[in-house]
Amino acid sequence: MKLQRNAVSFSLGPQNTDRACVLVHNVGGSPLEMRGLGEYLAQQGIRVRGISLTGHDGDLENLAQVERGAWLEMIAQEVEALEAYPYVFLGGFSIGSVLAILSALDFGQQIAGVIAMSTPMRLFQESSFPFGDYFAKHRQPLAEYALKDSCVRHDILTSIRLLDPKGVEELSEDEILEIALKEARYPSALWRQMTALVRELRARLRELVTPLLIIQGKQDALNPHESASELYRKAVYAPKSLHWLERSGHFVMDDLEHEQLCFLCASFIQDIVRHNRLSG
Repeated sequence: MKLQRNAVSFSLGPQNTDRACVLVHNVGGSPLEMRGLGEYLAQQGIRVRGISLTGHDGDLENLAQVERGAWLEMIAQEVEALEAYPYVFLGGFSIGSVLAILSALDFGQQIAGVIAMSTPMRLFQESSFPFGDYFAKHRQPLAEYALKDSCVRHDILTSIRLLDPKGVEELSEDEILEIALKEARYPSALWRQMTALVRELRARLRELVTPLLIIQGKQDALNPHESASELYRKAVYAPKSLHWLERSGHFVMDDLEHEQLCFLCASFIQDIVRHNRLSG
């Protein structure tokens, strides 16, 4: 079985509002990761754009040909398309949040705030993702994880269900995990692009002055908890807050505390708009 990745972007919420948010999925993922959060934000009167990053047509070999600058350019185009909205926010998941923060650095005061969920701060190091030989043509990162670990299983199962919910709805957990291991054979070129993005983020974080909401699941088996603390610590000049979701794994948008996450994100946006109105 081959997974059918849902790469369809979405637009939600009222157009006649003063606030908008661009949601950026993980590299190798799909806009479906962000759909639930997007629907909640739309209900709160926020215009939402859930984008499908360049190269996400379901073929990982094609995705490996995309330079990271193309992803940043796509986000830039979305931000520019929302210039009529006084308050534009960016929200990202995993590498998507790295892209969101880098985009906020490029746009400066045009971005009202950034939501960073499950953000990796280090790749290809012993203290982070055990992705094996960096110079191999392909990588199979999931093969390095202990699949009997309940947290690991939970995060991997969630990732596959978000990629292709209809395709795996009648399969057992073991069958889904078997598919995940077969599918997760990523070109090393793709991992190198992600590594470069994370390195750039670490190098530039001190420049960030945009308000930042950091959300991290305490049960995350794919992203070290130190990443959230490091992100908070290195964003020296940004107004920021760090929220831990005690029962959630890597995919915080679709886990046990997704309602709390949605509330945190909406409150972050509404509070910034309210504060700016009062101070303006």
